[in-house]
Amino acid sequence: MNEEIPIKKFIRIALITTPFLGITGATPGLLSPLFSYKRLLTGFCFIMLFATIIWAVNIFLLYQSYKWKAIQKIWLRFIISAILACIIAIVVFDIVRNISPLPAMELPALKNLPPPKGRPFFFPVFQSLAIDVIVFILIELIMLRESRNRMALENEQLKTANLEAKINSLKEQLHPHFLFNSLSTLKSLISRSPEKAELYLERLAELLRFSTNNSGAVVPLKDEIALCISYLNMQKVRFSDALEFGVNIPEEIMRNIAIPVYSLQQLAENAIKHNSLTRESPLKIEIVYNS
Repeated sequence: MNEEIPIKKFIRIALITTPFLGITGATPGLLSPLFSYKRLLTGFCFIMLFATIIWAVNIFLLYQSYKWKAIQKIWLRFIISAILACIIAIVVFDIVRNISPLPAMELPALKNLPPPKGRPFFFPVFQSLAIDVIVFILIELIMLRESRNRMALENEQLKTANLEAKINSLKEQLHPHFLFNSLSTLKSLISRSPEKAELYLERLAELLRFSTNNSGAVVPLKDEIALCISYLNMQKVRFSDALEFGVNIPEEIMRNIAIPVYSLQQLAENAIKHNSLTRESPLKIEIVYNS
């Protein structure tokens, strides 16, 4: 078990639930013949304090379960927490009874009642078990949600790593293939049109400069557009009026979106490779953004 305990989240949930448990636990006091606002407030504070202790006990057991394999099982940890909750309830209830006995003589209607026999521990023990069950379930739900979030994050990281590996493999295949085709085109242009060959070489240098400056798997859309335009300008030297292209993307979109590197450039290369380009029927490439 290598999961981290979300202490801050536990504290937030505890701060929300302990007042609610205090109100719920103190509400039966409204029906008691010994009802008073002082006793109601005392019961509320006592149950809040007890719920806080139960939270601390369960978090401590959860923390220790990372060290002791014996209590890593959920059912065993729950039994231990329930036993501790009952012991704490009995001890605290006994202390409270000894310090502040029930003021039966203060109420005229209760003067003739016999004093309570034994130690009525049943109700506080039942109450402590109920609080422990609620706290234990909340902790397990939080841990389950944290585990699911962690697994989702790990899956996304694996997908990203896989995508980066594919892009790196694509880049390794793309460069030799692209350079071979570009140098072959440059060779033919040198013999036919030295001026076009020089311009073609300048465009190729711009493209290679971009490749060396951007080694990441994902780049801003603006940079990828610049790379694609450099490639299309280089092909424009080769095909002249047989190739037309344009870009219609808002500047804000290009700044705020990132895409895999060479994705647009490869699409443009495939469009040129698998289509016929003539002056009578030029190839038109339009890069647009559809929301």
